[in-house]
Amino acid sequence: MAVALRRSRVSEPFFCARYALSPYRGCGHGCLYCDGRAEKYYIEGDFVHDVEERAWLPDALGAELRTVREKAFVSLASGVSDVYQPRERRLELTRRCAEALARHRFPAVVATKSNLVLRDLDVWSEIARESGFLLLTSIAILDEDLRSDVEPGASSIAERFEMLARFKDAGCATGVLAMPVLPGLSDDDETLDELYRRCAEVGVDCVIPGNLTLRPGRQKELFTMYIARSRPDLVPTYRRLYAEERASGNTEYGYRAALYRRFAELGAKHHMPPAIPHAIFAGRIGVACELHLVLSHMVSLYRNRGIDTHRLEIAVGRYRKWLDRTRVTFNRRRALEPSWVDDELRLTFDDHERATELLGNKKLAEFATRIVHDRAVLDYRTVEL
Repeated sequence: MAVALRRSRVSEPFFCARYALSPYRGCGHGCLYCDGRAEKYYIEGDFVHDVEERAWLPDALGAELRTVREKAFVSLASGVSDVYQPRERRLELTRRCAEALARHRFPAVVATKSNLVLRDLDVWSEIARESGFLLLTSIAILDEDLRSDVEPGASSIAERFEMLARFKDAGCATGVLAMPVLPGLSDDDETLDELYRRCAEVGVDCVIPGNLTLRPGRQKELFTMYIARSRPDLVPTYRRLYAEERASGNTEYGYRAALYRRFAELGAKHHMPPAIPHAIFAGRIGVACELHLVLSHMVSLYRNRGIDTHRLEIAVGRYRKWLDRTRVTFNRRRALEPSWVDDELRLTFDDHERATELLGNKKLAEFATRIVHDRAVLDYRTVEL
């Protein structure tokens, strides 16, 4: 049977997930800027209409979850599809995956631009109670006419804010992916401030911002054609911002740096952390992965405050190498208990000298010990335990 889950040795910092799945490739939402259109992702045929449907995935997932030794968040989020795109209404592949996750008590994170996710609120709220759940939705545009132009198949902005409120009322954690912010279209100060204000109003737990990337090739060509057709006055701006033709599709540095400074100011003003808060995954995953996520997030939290992160980045690298080595041993020895990696971490932090040697930083070792042994939780708004 085909493999349902993509697996990593550690939880990646963006979605805080070690496992990922996607019942579809390609996406009927048809967003003009979608990174998934790029050649890098090898989507065959028409991105919007020739969507691959993985009908086998829910059954494969149910079988596979029985063999997973360590619980961690499963990400139902993808740069090449939306798990709640239009055909999900008929096929219910995502709902069946959600039911499998609920049966096996795995925490999950979903990212979607569709209020179809409300259909499955019963399953996701159960997972929230039993294991942990986070709903993310992308909102980077407040003008509905612009939204309908560039995100033609997605739910309206009003519908997305409503679904965030309903999930929050049901006891689920929620967040907004404020991305991609479109140069000259949705990056003005008033729009961004209003976006953060509305996010705070519905009580989301985080706002994760991002600029527009246009990878050279068909993704960039499609979006710049839209700009030339709808806003020819912005053509020189886009030529300048994307003149470097970076493989990542990123803008020139000056624009990007200034934009992220504004994101940091808005996050501070509206008390919105730029990453999934520790409180959402604390106690839901192994403490070894939990510590890795917190240390990784601290890098971006301190950068937002203009604090040098060089020593912290070195410490994160040292810890990541230790965790990789430890998990390689764990994976090779099937007889080890599922808690073995966490037990090894606790033994290390029983000895302050060993903990300091691991992280290369005495003060950081004391901080990490409070997370490992005292189960302290870092408040991302204040950056204090």
